[in-house]
Amino acid sequence: MFADNIGHARHLVVAPNGVVYVNTWSGRYYNDDTPPAGGFLVALQDRHGTGKADVIERFGDGAEEGSAGGTGIGLYKGALYAEVNDRIVRYALDAKAIVPSSKPTVILSGMPLTGDHPMHPFIMTRRATCSLTWGRPRMPAKSKTGCRIAGQSALYGEGDSRRHVAL
Repeated sequence: MFADNIGHARHLVVAPNGVVYVNTWSGRYYNDDTPPAGGFLVALQDRHGTGKADVIERFGDGAEEGSAGGTGIGLYKGALYAEVNDRIVRYALDAKAIVPSSKPTVILSGMPLTGDHPMHPFIMTRRATCSLTWGRPRMPAKSKTGCRIAGQSALYGEGDSRRHVAL
């Protein structure tokens, strides 16, 4: 086992330098248990080549800031992208540290947190887009869900659950 007791790991990504980034989540699916202290994003590194993470650092928003964590996580052009609650954020990565030193930039916000599946998994594509999905909230057919993509507002109907966001 590479690492244990990091919380409820959802998705992970491995950087070219071998650092494993994990997005963890806590909420009603886990009986609202108490997550580990610190951020819901976790950086894991095996500096000694033993096959086990000997460096474990948490970053980003934690339960203390009202976060419940997230699911999706990805790497693209030296940046780490992660789902946090109703947002996708981008962290600039520093070659000298395994955790970002600056605050993230919000690239997508306003994703629904209602319904049966409030998580937002995504993938990064070679064409500089982030393709994501989310569970459809249970709401009247005429309701709309507002979503803000890098400062632009858009409305999507109930049946729309797939998005492509330009990075």
